[in-house]
Amino acid sequence: ATTPNALLDNNVRVASYSAAYGDDNLLAAAASHVLTVAVYANIYFQGYSQGIYVDDTCQDGLNHAVAVVGYGVDSASGRKYWRVRNSWGAAWGEGGHILMDREKENMCQISSHPAYPELECRSTAGCVAPNPDEGDSSDEEEENNEEEEEEEEEQEEEYDYSDSCVEVTLMTDCMKNRDEARSSCDANDTNCHISKVGRNCWLSSEETGQYRHNFKHWIVARKHCDSETRPGKCKEKAYLSGCKKTWEDAWYTCKENVAAKDCIYVEVQRKNHLCYYVTDGRTSGKRWVEKTVPCEEEEEEEEKEEEEEQCNTAGGMVFCSDCNCCKHKHFCSDTAGH
Repeated sequence: ATTPNALLDNNVRVASYSAAYGDDNLLAAAASHVLTVAVYANIYFQGYSQGIYVDDTCQDGLNHAVAVVGYGVDSASGRKYWRVRNSWGAAWGEGGHILMDREKENMCQISSHPAYPELECRSTAGCVAPNPDEGDSSDEEEENNEEEEEEEEEQEEEYDYSDSCVEVTLMTDCMKNRDEARSSCDANDTNCHISKVGRNCWLSSEETGQYRHNFKHWIVARKHCDSETRPGKCKEKAYLSGCKKTWEDAWYTCKENVAAKDCIYVEVQRKNHLCYYVTDGRTSGKRWVEKTVPCEEEEEEEEKEEEEEQCNTAGGMVFCSDCNCCKHKHFCSDTAGH
């Protein structure tokens, strides 16, 4: 079997090549031709996924060949773009294509070396003239939805009380000092809470898995309903109000004084009544709660792991240790890329 050849099928051949230097000439040629162009494909180009690609850092040289197959105007933003076909498969970018900004002159040097073939008939018998309409110059409406991960991160960072759910931590009975409470937390250090609610009363979170039917004290914090609890090893301290006699009063105090993510109240069973000690924005005091949170280095490690997981392997991307970032496998100097 022979490999399909469009030139032979249409009885045409390449007579010569024409250049179209500069954005204006490239635009005119792209109206009726598919053009080969050379660009500088940096890590931002390599990591492209959707939308119009705008870059001020890609003028350093030429290292990658692609094809301009069309152009258009984004219906949402009104921004002009080149429609460029890459060679890294349909899983990369938008179906194997990238929309490169057309408003920046010669962005990524796209119009420095554009060329297209001039065709002629092989013979007068049955010659089919090339059809310029076969090129992809359609002005399709491009969807520019925000990525779901960014939306989730923003929600987790900026959530309010209407988006929050309660998280309850059961606490021990009163202990005589902080060291005793801290020792009680040692077995569960990544999710340890300590609270001082009286002159001789320190509370500590119970070990994971423990349960007693007669718990008298607990801590209630608020978190985004769609997020998971993230364990950590660093401590964060917040000061508490005086005794609030009702849950409603504690809830109102939190809501009026602190953001949802900072709302914590410690429920303590006194002899004849319940007391709710709640965060209210104060910066000092006799009563406080100390909770375990992720450290900055833990968050950086998590971000690195997330980046590695998010490399578009189907589109040829790998995680490179030379930059701790995603690159296309052809550009990764870490030959043991993982």
